[in-house]
Amino acid sequence: MASFYEAGESGLARDLAAARRWTLRAARGCDRAAMYNAAIFLMEGEGGPQDVREAGVWFRRAAERGVTDAQYNLGLMYETGRGVDKNADEARRWFALAAKAGDATAAAKLAEPPPAATAATTDGPSVADTQRYLAQKGYYLGPIDGVVSPMLTAAAKAYVGDHPGSPPVL
Repeated sequence: MASFYEAGESGLARDLAAARRWTLRAARGCDRAAMYNAAIFLMEGEGGPQDVREAGVWFRRAAERGVTDAQYNLGLMYETGRGVDKNADEARRWFALAAKAGDATAAAKLAEPPPAATAATTDGPSVADTQRYLAQKGYYLGPIDGVVSPMLTAAAKAYVGDHPGSPPVL
């Protein structure tokens, strides 16, 4: 029902408030895709008021049930402190889980130096440091140029796959 209301299909008028209500109902019934969609409705404020804290709750529930996009989005929330307490370690944990499941964007996030390191010091690990490290470990064969490339993303993904929970940085 939620998708019919959201798209305005099957003779129903487009009604985001109704779509949101039906999505939340399915989410409460433990449908993991609905949990993710409920988080999106809440994060974006579609069909009702925006509630980023509640969005974080639903992203976590979906992420814990293996929804890769929810794992990535939860990582972003922890990275920025939006809707949850800022926590770089939690962010990287969720990015690692999403990367292990095949999310290339999450793998690229893991290849970046931790935000706290770049904000607090200028001598924290750089992308070039990460490239060098992955090259030493035999995962990266590209240039050491400080650029996040598809080759680096693939190397980070492979590293995370072999070393879950251990980001490929110095």
